[in-house]
Amino acid sequence: MLGSNRRHHVAVGGWLIVVLLIAIPALGQTSKNVEVPKGEPAKNGTPASPSQNSQAKSTQSSTNTAPLEHSTKPINADPTETDPKYYEREDLKAQREMAEATDNIVYWTKVQIGLGVAGSLFLLWTLYETRRTANTAHKEFMATHRPRMRVRSVHIYNLGTTRPMEISVFIVNVGETEATVTHFGADIALQQNGQWEDSVPSPSMRRLDEQAPMKSGVGLAYPASDESPMSRAAFERVLAGKSHLFVVGEVRYVDSIDTVRHTGFIFFYEKHGQRFVPYTDPSYSYED
Repeated sequence: MLGSNRRHHVAVGGWLIVVLLIAIPALGQTSKNVEVPKGEPAKNGTPASPSQNSQAKSTQSSTNTAPLEHSTKPINADPTETDPKYYEREDLKAQREMAEATDNIVYWTKVQIGLGVAGSLFLLWTLYETRRTANTAHKEFMATHRPRMRVRSVHIYNLGTTRPMEISVFIVNVGETEATVTHFGADIALQQNGQWEDSVPSPSMRRLDEQAPMKSGVGLAYPASDESPMSRAAFERVLAGKSHLFVVGEVRYVDSIDTVRHTGFIFFYEKHGQRFVPYTDPSYSYED
């Protein structure tokens, strides 16, 4: 009993080995992408055969699809192969675009240059007008807001004596701003028949040190002297009207911005009033 069972197990194992040896090569030859067609069921419920199914599909596609038109040009063909002037046209197109861009750049550059020139001219005109207006305003200001030295009176002491004559000139600042007198000079001269008897009067200017500024409306007497006394005979000619006595002088002063200015004066001795009065002579009477 035990032996028969052993023989049965050996026989079964041998059959299994044979089956495996036969099945393994067949499994290795099976295709991976084999698609088994599925047939559509027939009207009577039985599945259609593959041949019937393929015939039905071909008939349906032929009825629903229009006939295709065959073209000699490939759908995705390279344009350089079908059009020999493709690159030439593209190059001309790029050149036209570059030319248009260049024209636009030149146009806007000209516009910018024109605007820049116009702006520069406007700026120059503005600067010119500003400078002209400032100069006019400065002249008007200086014409009204400046010092003016005027000689109000002249006196001579020791006139007609043997002692040296002394001159006193009273100067007043009639301007709007203060000034400082830096130099002063005066000279006595005689004139007969319209001619100076001795020489043309030229007052020797004397520098005045440490002078305080003279404010507007303030006056001060400045002395001068003539070392050579006038003879009695000369003074008698003045009293007789044969000669005329003059005092000629100049005042030099500076304003608040150190502008040097001059005031010239000439006074005539009036024998009836025995005093000196202003005399008109542009060569000696001036202001600047």
